[in-house]
Amino acid sequence: MNNRRFIAGAVCPECQAQDRIVTYQKNEQDFFECIDCGYIEGMNEKSQKSDTPDNKHAAAENMIQWVSPDE
Repeated sequence: MNNRRFIAGAVCPECQAQDRIVTYQKNEQDFFECIDCGYIEGMNEKSQKSDTPDNKHAAAENMIQWVSPDE
């Protein structure tokens, strides 16, 4: 796991910690991970979570996006 980058303002969908999410690439797959609780989610996978109000992960599914400082 090299080139870990923090995502400013991101909130962990599991523990709700802010500014504790890092992104990284492993085996050509992108992930984001909370360094507080260890929650990990693949960013290239299609999520199978439902968008029901009871799903605490639903809001986070659209929260993370790649932003390049070169653009």
